[in-house]
Amino acid sequence: MLSRGRSTKLELAIRRYRDAYLRNAQEVLDERQERHRVIAFLTDVLGFIPASDIRGESLLKGPADLAVRLNGDPLMLVSIPKRDASATEEQFRRVLRFATSEGVYWVLEMAHASIAFHRVLHDEQNTTRVLFTIDLADPLTISPNAQLLQFLQRDAVARKGLELLWNRTIALDPQNLAALLCSPPVVNYLQRTLRTRSMSNFTEAEVIASVKRVLMEGTGAADPGNAPSARSKEQPPAKTRARKGRSTRAVSTQILPGTSY
Repeated sequence: MLSRGRSTKLELAIRRYRDAYLRNAQEVLDERQERHRVIAFLTDVLGFIPASDIRGESLLKGPADLAVRLNGDPLMLVSIPKRDASATEEQFRRVLRFATSEGVYWVLEMAHASIAFHRVLHDEQNTTRVLFTIDLADPLTISPNAQLLQFLQRDAVARKGLELLWNRTIALDPQNLAALLCSPPVVNYLQRTLRTRSMSNFTEAEVIASVKRVLMEGTGAADPGNAPSARSKEQPPAKTRARKGRSTRAVSTQILPGTSY
């Protein structure tokens, strides 16, 4: 979604935030300091405007709880866990009730370096679904964390970034993938492949029954991706002729992920 330049800029903002606020994992902040730290994340990393976008919500009755608004409309609530576990749970339930009453679909839960991003489902049980959790203190995960946080940036939110993140999440749901695996194009492909491998014909019902059995029981294989391909055949070693004074070496043709050729 982000260009390479914007992605690099976001990673730099995460590094600066980490250096400023997350160096000391044992540091205990009071509520005023926690509030300042969270506002710094929302402004310096996500790009929201302090005066117009970030507000304290008195209905939450918690000085460390904030609401992010975009163009005056409520966008997401920010919840900061308390030191006491029971108080944290009660506070989060209070945030969810407020989100339900105000029609807010997103909750950002921040606990020092740990961040969890929730989608409020607005169901009878008043539940949420966690879209992702990240740890900003780990310097090795800055790049993948940036790939997730890009959807929460102010500019991205204005371009339906949160909806895109939600659609990407539910697209990989097991139920959704199971339906795709039993769809006509996939079943037709499996029928052709099985016919090539076994020299036998299989009905659509037989293939779907087998796919459902795999989904329910698994294959028992350590890595199903290592199964032999129907088109793969052992190739004889290529003939090479060594020249005097030189040696022959194998040349790798593997294409690395994210690389264009």
